[in-house]
Amino acid sequence: MLEEELSINESYLWLVDAATGEKTELTRGIQARKFLMAKDGSARMARDLRHDGQGFGIHRLSYIDLATKQPQYLTTNIPWDVEWFDLTQEGKMIAFLTNEEA
Repeated sequence: MLEEELSINESYLWLVDAATGEKTELTRGIQARKFLMAKDGSARMARDLRHDGQGFGIHRLSYIDLATKQPQYLTTNIPWDVEWFDLTQEGKMIAFLTNEEA
């Protein structure tokens, strides 16, 4: 894994083949800020920014399956920013904090 940080609000995650150096972007179209690896190494959790179409963005949680490289958005129905998240030690549960009404 390689994380490319462009700014405090924008970073990208790449899967790198150690033998060839070939990079595959895992966060295409996602402005992600924080990443955590699943305990078994199969996926990454990310806090990313989705735009609401009105010039504002809301940070949400996404799950990126490394086999399919497709994100699944976990908190799209929550209309507030996800400020923080973490995985339990065994990696089976997520705790997250939202900022309701700023």
